[in-house]
Amino acid sequence: MADEAQRQFYLAAAGVRLWYARHPLPGAAPSPEFRFPEEPADVVPAAPVAHAGDAVVAAQPEGRKGASARERGKGKGHIADLQSLMDGRSAANPARDEQLPAAGADETAVAVTSASPDKPVVPSVQLQTWSGTQCLLIGVLSAQSSLALQQALAENILKAIGELEARPSEILRWPLFNNTAVPLNQSVHLESFLKDWLPQGDHRWVIVLGDTGPWLDDALVRRPDIRMANSLASLAGDPDSKRALWQELKRHRDQGL
Repeated sequence: MADEAQRQFYLAAAGVRLWYARHPLPGAAPSPEFRFPEEPADVVPAAPVAHAGDAVVAAQPEGRKGASARERGKGKGHIADLQSLMDGRSAANPARDEQLPAAGADETAVAVTSASPDKPVVPSVQLQTWSGTQCLLIGVLSAQSSLALQQALAENILKAIGELEARPSEILRWPLFNNTAVPLNQSVHLESFLKDWLPQGDHRWVIVLGDTGPWLDDALVRRPDIRMANSLASLAGDPDSKRALWQELKRHRDQGL
């Protein structure tokens, strides 16, 4: 039994926690590996100790320190004593204890101190463009709405102002890597990519639908002619925003901008 207790302790130290059924399971054969014995009547709960090698001696009352190793390992209380070493703080590592906040300390202040205020923000966006003869539409797509519905709405917007053969681009999904800690995911890299991905220096006026960051204006090297915070998905269910967009489109079309 002592060997089984030590085996569980060392497995717990390595991060491996075992599970044993305390009662027979229906249809399961009896397990010969470990059986929980009856708890001895004179077992006294032991306090956590610093070292695994001293656990057997320290876990016993003063009068039982001379008992044999087999007697000291009896009982599932001994398992709990060993496992408590893994859950409590070790007294043999005072340097680690000094780094922990004192009781009653302000947890918010600790969290703010450990946070990195200079960590760059990684943009998360899906973009698609539609290029017509006089207009370039840049739309923010939503993953929670039908992609076909959003694309059809963008095409209908352009058809309403006479762009009957607008060419859609491939969908740009950012960040580039799923691991946001990769440096190439930052907004400066998105801006650099958009400078090659978006048409530059042409006569077309630009419509941006959706919430974007300053990286889009920097990539366009100009301000969009029409900008709405509503994405294509939100426009589909907002008649008032559709009406406001239509008024802006009519004004630009009539003025020949």
